[in-house]
Amino acid sequence: MEGFALQKNVLEAVLRQIPLKRRFAKNYNIMRNLVYNPRTPLDLSLGLMKNLLVHDLKNLSGNKEVPETIRKLALRMFKQKVEKKGH
Repeated sequence: MEGFALQKNVLEAVLRQIPLKRRFAKNYNIMRNLVYNPRTPLDLSLGLMKNLLVHDLKNLSGNKEVPETIRKLALRMFKQKVEKKGH
């Protein structure tokens, strides 16, 4: 399922269904892969981003394949998490 969540030829409807299954929603790699997938609907990606770890947010902020909205938010969230760790 991890690889499936990253595939770029999967229908949006399928990507929307993945997090609805509890066992997939609890799997960090699957959730991260969904956010990294440019085909994942924006609203779904935005909702999943709050669970990402600092290094994944940093990588996501530089990922040219995902929408700019996702990159900007990833950078903002990365900076916030880094600041929290510093205090």
